[in-house]
Amino acid sequence: MRKNLIRIRRPHPGSPGSFTVKIKTDYWIKPIAMRNFDWTAVDDDTYDGTGPVGSGRTRDEAIADLLEQINMRYDDATGD
Repeated sequence: MRKNLIRIRRPHPGSPGSFTVKIKTDYWIKPIAMRNFDWTAVDDDTYDGTGPVGSGRTRDEAIADLLEQINMRYDDATGD
């Protein structure tokens, strides 16, 4: 299992400001033929075993999936 920590500063949807996400990525080849879940990404500051988990064939796909989920949660919470 390989772990990486990165910080991404992104414009916050619907806001002139921005936010920082500390993303932890893990690489673990699962014992299944599909590679779509080999990489995972979570917000290291808020993940407690629940919440959004991005997944993908590559690290970038997992991060993009996580950020999409975070944006959807923000939109749901603000009604955007």
